[in-house]
Amino acid sequence: MAVYSVPEEVGKKPEYWDCGGDFKKHNAATEAWIETVKDFAKKNGQGELKGEEIRFQVADGYARYVVLSLRPVRLIHLPVCDAYQFPYAHRLTAADIREEVRRSKAIAALWENR
Repeated sequence: MAVYSVPEEVGKKPEYWDCGGDFKKHNAATEAWIETVKDFAKKNGQGELKGEEIRFQVADGYARYVVLSLRPVRLIHLPVCDAYQFPYAHRLTAADIREEVRRSKAIAALWENR
């Protein structure tokens, strides 16, 4: 199991002040950057879940990761918002990641129908 930083070839994450101090612009730029990280994982990863995002509640936010592969388990940490890290990320198994992806999709589907 390994957790990686975002590769340099993806580019730097947008900073708040680079967006003129505009929260909406910063949020949109950050989400676009995350999509770039997901695309990188899809092109360079392995397995059926490569490029999927998973997240875990930590303190008042989330620790966010993109799946690079399941065998072996490799994740890319997304240092967004408070850049929280899940303290047990190094113990995650492929089954844990599959379940987290399933939950995330189920919750997203629930909110889409409202």
